[in-house]
Amino acid sequence: MNRMRITCIILFCIHLITLQTIADDRIRFVDGNDHKCGISCEIKWIKQDGKSLRFQTDENGYIARKDIPCVKHEYLIINPLNDKYFLIEKEPCPIKKEIIVLGSISYYAKLERLAAAKANTGNLDEAAIIYSDLTSRYKNVNMLDKSKKAEKQLYFVVGKAFDVAKPVYYDPTQAKSVMSPELKMKVMSFQEKMGLKANGILNSNTLKSLGNFVW
Repeated sequence: MNRMRITCIILFCIHLITLQTIADDRIRFVDGNDHKCGISCEIKWIKQDGKSLRFQTDENGYIARKDIPCVKHEYLIINPLNDKYFLIEKEPCPIKKEIIVLGSISYYAKLERLAAAKANTGNLDEAAIIYSDLTSRYKNVNMLDKSKKAEKQLYFVVGKAFDVAKPVYYDPTQAKSVMSPELKMKVMSFQEKMGLKANGILNSNTLKSLGNFVW
């Protein structure tokens, strides 16, 4: 009897491990406003040779990771089937995430309000991370004016953190506001102090390190 109970327990554990492995081997596309809500999508995989393949998630936004074994320099174009609400997104490969958050106009507006609130309450590191995220997100959905605006706000927030009077200037060759030389020098000095590559670029490691800076 005891041997039978042990065998049943072992089989049950194997079953749970199998279910977990299957769950971990999937990618899910979710609503930015509600991460519990999966979004059904059509996915276009753009390969290095320019050819493409199309896939579709199930109704809950799941797709098996093995179905999209994309590699570096390839990308996915994600087209939510409820395209009246969500935006078409571009996701670089390889896909290491288990969850890909899809944006909508309302979701992006929510992020903008959150970034402004963080900046107004002195949480400059958090505001900078959100503005950086918005810059990339807007660029990926080809909303370039919005992307430029978010990037400009990013420079203003970081400029405020480093007490730079003029953090941006308008570059007519790029037709947008760019980081001022003074701000770039401040960023490079900060990166060097934090043991980062001192290139003056506001990458993710630099922005995350802002939280360790004492204003």
